[in-house]
Amino acid sequence: MMSQQKELRLLAGAWCELNDQVRENGPANNVSGIVFSMDRPLQLHALLGSYRDLVKGRSKLTVIYRTTSSDYDTGYNVVFQEYEGMIEVRRQENRHDFRPLLLEVLSESPADNIFFLVDDNMFVESVDLTFFAGMASMYCVPSLRMGKNLARSYTLNRSQSVPSLFSLELQHDKKLQAWIWKYGELDWNYPLSVDGHFFQRNEILALAKSIDFDSPNHFEEKLQKFHGLFSWRLGVCYSKSRLINIPYNRVQTDIENLHGSVHQEDMLRMCQEGFRIDRKSYYGIVNESAHQEFPLRLKRQAVAG
Repeated sequence: MMSQQKELRLLAGAWCELNDQVRENGPANNVSGIVFSMDRPLQLHALLGSYRDLVKGRSKLTVIYRTTSSDYDTGYNVVFQEYEGMIEVRRQENRHDFRPLLLEVLSESPADNIFFLVDDNMFVESVDLTFFAGMASMYCVPSLRMGKNLARSYTLNRSQSVPSLFSLELQHDKKLQAWIWKYGELDWNYPLSVDGHFFQRNEILALAKSIDFDSPNHFEEKLQKFHGLFSWRLGVCYSKSRLINIPYNRVQTDIENLHGSVHQEDMLRMCQEGFRIDRKSYYGIVNESAHQEFPLRLKRQAVAG
């Protein structure tokens, strides 16, 4: 029986060869991002700001957003105006709009690869998206949120083992680590996440067409029926997480997950009063879990940025 390490080396070798061929023959930037947001203009502002600050070779993000009041609309409009040119905005009127809207965005995207973000994500380390262009394949699900630092699962409130990682020898970057998803546990065995994971656009579009969902949480939940198709693939990440999720609050009603105590209405008020999350104070932070609570740090914004 083949050992885990031998299986990992064989799969990693095949993927590295394929990835280098894709980079040599394909376009320099072949990936685009989709952001899901609801009633969180202040948190979305921090995510977009960190994307602008830390992501090199970035592509335009498509923001699919939904609000429950006109006050949130006003907050979002301020954010959208500041980041105009960096984002494409798609408004979701109700829950039933989400599936057709996402399918439309996926169908219209010219990119071969797609990554998803949610509005309480934040980039905390620099990353070059051109490194990830073409990475997602039948062999691999790359991740911006995974890293050697993730030894705990926030959502399950328990420790998790970091799997044996294999250093990849790529032409363009030697800082990437690999493992096989099926040999990990908890977050390390969860390839179908909408928190900073990369997928082949045509593949994720085909899967999305085959399931019913009406929210980002339902979308991720329903994708788990395809876990077996992805669990044997490589996971690829940096040694340290590039992206974190800071759950200051919970706006969705689908899942009773853990979250912080800063209500979204209080954050809207802060946004209206001219405060912004001091995103740069989180840069370089070492998180132990993909989702992790940190104190809310604010600053008053006098000018855009």
